[in-house]
Amino acid sequence: MVSGTATGRWRRLYDSAVNVKWFGAKGNGDDDSAALVKSVEYAVTTGSDLYFPPLTYIQGNGTDKDIRLVINGANGITIYGYGATIQAHSSNPTTVNCAGFVITNSKNITVKGLTYDGRLDTRTALGNDNAAVNMQHGFYIVNSNNNIKLIDVTATRCMMDGVDIGSRNDYYPPFTVPTNIVLQNIISTYNYRQGLSCGSVNGLVITGGSYSFTGKLNKTTAPSFGIDFEGNAVTDTLVNVSVANTLLEGNVGGGVSFHKASKYIKFSGSTIQNNEGPAINFSNTSGGGSTVENCLLINNCISGAEAIDIKMNDYNSRLINNKIFSSTKQAINATGLTANAARRIITGNYIEGTKKVAGVPCGSVIISASAMGGDVFEDNMLVDIEQLGGGFKSVQIDGPGAVVRNNYLYTSIAATTSNGFYVQKSDDVIYENNVETGYVLAAPNSTRYMKSTKNLNYLATQSAPLISGNGAPDGVITAPPGSIYRRLDGSSRNVLYVKESGIDNTGWVVYYAPGIATTAVAGMVKQSAAMADSGAASVAALVGDFNLLLSKLRTAGMLAV
Repeated sequence: MVSGTATGRWRRLYDSAVNVKWFGAKGNGDDDSAALVKSVEYAVTTGSDLYFPPLTYIQGNGTDKDIRLVINGANGITIYGYGATIQAHSSNPTTVNCAGFVITNSKNITVKGLTYDGRLDTRTALGNDNAAVNMQHGFYIVNSNNNIKLIDVTATRCMMDGVDIGSRNDYYPPFTVPTNIVLQNIISTYNYRQGLSCGSVNGLVITGGSYSFTGKLNKTTAPSFGIDFEGNAVTDTLVNVSVANTLLEGNVGGGVSFHKASKYIKFSGSTIQNNEGPAINFSNTSGGGSTVENCLLINNCISGAEAIDIKMNDYNSRLINNKIFSSTKQAINATGLTANAARRIITGNYIEGTKKVAGVPCGSVIISASAMGGDVFEDNMLVDIEQLGGGFKSVQIDGPGAVVRNNYLYTSIAATTSNGFYVQKSDDVIYENNVETGYVLAAPNSTRYMKSTKNLNYLATQSAPLISGNGAPDGVITAPPGSIYRRLDGSSRNVLYVKESGIDNTGWVVYYAPGIATTAVAGMVKQSAAMADSGAASVAALVGDFNLLLSKLRTAGMLAV
């Protein structure tokens, strides 16, 4: 329509999403930064949705100018563009002005389908971690945001983090905590510092996606994790967070870290594999109470300085029902570096393939608690754990009030000075219903007060063990064929059992050396003396031969006297 001005001009009447091309964006290799900034500003001011057609839009021209896409004070808009890429110019300087999306002081915002490419491969990254560097994220959600959703977006080759939520800074004051953030199917890959950093948040749901290959472009700064929950201070707010069904792969620093301020985070159903550092790091400065459950951990810590898959140096963290394929290093290290390092729960996990490495006294699990103690190691299965001698322990517990219960341990290489479960310097430890098999050559040890009941220690200088315990083994004791079970509470005819078949808890058959046979009990008998065929020609002679046979049977013990 024609406006009512004296000179006359056209005004667009449109109530759907606006298009970045309307503001001059071309997507043809030229610098589109000015058009992109104007389009985002218009969407924020008018409350309009903004659409990016599926093209590659170059952001910047190599000069230091403000090209950030800032969503500030907006409410209820969606910015979307499946197949569209916003790509930093290959020679943009490393300054605050040349970052990606910034969402601040806004609510009910959705960004979906877009890719941001920071071109870390060609740009010069700063080697420190000051405030300017911290702004170089692909997607930055900071301050009093509420109900912000990133859906199906990709952040790659960013100059700092792919996605950053709630990190403190001096550029968007005053600092407040973002709330109700959703990250769905995010691909954050080949970034400089982290796939995702979370400094402060109250309410964050992460589902699907991948946070991988941080630092793999030979440019990185610590911590270089896939996901890092780390406030600037332990007093920050980092609560009500859940992560499910994500992939953390190939990161230089490690998979996921629970660090400053992180508290009661739930991490589940995810795969953590092929990271150079630890798969999971529970830091001694975390707020505690976080849980990792139902996850798959494969071949982590492949080239890091520490040969540990999972570090649990915090308070009340939980490791539940995970599958851990360690292959060449220690699986779990839960040590007491601070007074709060205690009351960790490790239960229902399957651990396979750990080995002793230089300088590590325990090849699978070590739990060394503070004076608070109270750690729980329960219902875990450890298989193919290598014993390499030299005082090696498969599972070492050192802390008061620990519970070590219902665990199964199979070690795979013989050694003359090794332990399976090793409990030391621990008051009031409950150690019960544990099974050790394979090449366990030393019994559990304690120098204090250990309550030990119903544990089975297999003498296993061979693959089929000798087992001792109370009660019949059939339906109770799992062992390979050829195993022998010695029943400590057995009677004269059910002391020894042999495992004839199966690899489960069935197939046990009682075995005993028979005594003298009686009319009531089978026993050992001798072969009777030889007797020629009868040549009796009369009834009397036949009776004589028959009575001779009965005599020989009685003498051999085959017939009662």
